Amino acid sequence: MAETALSPREEAYRILMVTRREPDAFAEEFAQLKEKDFKGRHDLNLAIYLVSGTIKLQKRLDLILSRFLRKKLTTHSDSLLAVLRLGCFQLLPECNMPHYAAVNETVNLAKKHTPGAESLVNAVLKNISKEMDSLTFEELRSDSLNFLSQYHSHPIWFVRELLTYWLDSVVEKLLKTGNDPQPLVLRAMREPEALKDYLGSLQRHNIRFKQGRFLKNFVNILSDVNPTQLPGFADGSYVLQNEAAGLIVDLLDPQPEQSILDLCAAPGGKTSDIVERVGDRAKVTAVDVSAERLNLLRENLERLDLKSVLVIQADGRKFQSGIYDRILVDAPCSGSGVFRKFPESRWITTPEDVGRLAQQQVQLLENAANLLAPTGRMVYSTCSVLKAENENVIERFLSEHPKFEVILPEEFPHVNVVGEDLMVRTFPGLKYLDNVFAACLVRKQPAEE
Repeated sequence: MAETALSPREEAYRILMVTRREPDAFAEEFAQLKEKDFKGRHDLNLAIYLVSGTIKLQKRLDLILSRFLRKKLTTHSDSLLAVLRLGCFQLLPECNMPHYAAVNETVNLAKKHTPGAESLVNAVLKNISKEMDSLTFEELRSDSLNFLSQYHSHPIWFVRELLTYWLDSVVEKLLKTGNDPQPLVLRAMREPEALKDYLGSLQRHNIRFKQGRFLKNFVNILSDVNPTQLPGFADGSYVLQNEAAGLIVDLLDPQPEQSILDLCAAPGGKTSDIVERVGDRAKVTAVDVSAERLNLLRENLERLDLKSVLVIQADGRKFQSGIYDRILVDAPCSGSGVFRKFPESRWITTPEDVGRLAQQQVQLLENAANLLAPTGRMVYSTCSVLKAENENVIERFLSEHPKFEVILPEEFPHVNVVGEDLMVRTFPGLKYLDNVFAACLVRKQPAEE
């Protein structure tokens, strides 16, 4: 007798409960979800959507539930809260789900996991369903910080920090995009004919796509497909990578015959982009402190048949081998610019983490400066939107290394992502692009007499 296929809601509930007990376990559980035996693609997508959305919008869901529950949320069990949040999420207008199905399926979940509470779940969700259209919470806007944090479901420390940079409307735009599903973007081959052939293969497979806004070999996949089952995966025709990452490599502008260092390389997306641009004539060294992540880098390089990379496990703050014409410091950071991609990150990242990471980032830059050729170029980048990890790191580095300066290379054409300070930012809110920051640093050259 064939086994019954997994229920998307059951799996979503299970992961929410695991994450509640062990927040650090989420990433692995979420990744393994794609390997589970669901009935079909629709059920897999539903499970992913339920898990990601419920975690992202937890604060808004709790805001709604608190209006329909007689007791405080903290008095209810974790299992009941998980059930209620799942049910409430499915009633949100952006989910576009039939309310009767959402209520019925959630009540069935309650019968199994919170026996005795199914009547409460049924009543609460039915009442929310009736009033959902009027639940805008506009009355909370008088307290902008509270409204933005709760309704758009981000940590209050994070929203408070953003409000010191930007107007409320700009912060709201960034927070809203942080709750969107992560777009599926791939990097195809750069050569015009190879790219043309690959786009043709997508068309033949009836896969809808849109080429990148800045870099045409980055392709936004609009159809619902399994990323690893797109044409050309096995033969290395593409890499899953956001277009924003390509802008960083554009800023680095690696050239054939140069010595190039990727100081925080794993899992290797930017490394492979560098190698594909320069070919086998350049000397590319990829360094990372994590052995596990370096294994992913090696797997990616092998799939893409890229062999001219020296892979070294080392702490980028202490690595001391060679002099390089180009150095990429894609620094470990809070990931605050990719909260939509990693839904749990916003709840486990703390201000203390940001301070600790900023210190590491400065140390990475300082070490990179010691490895840079006299006329070389290094690019510092993060996927953070926080000044503590971006502008402040650059300012601190420049204050301690006055012989360096930030430049915008003449060959970098994407001026609409460049600020007056010559630093690159793709935030707040370019469609399809991750939020990244980058700055190009060189030694000041003596003035001509």
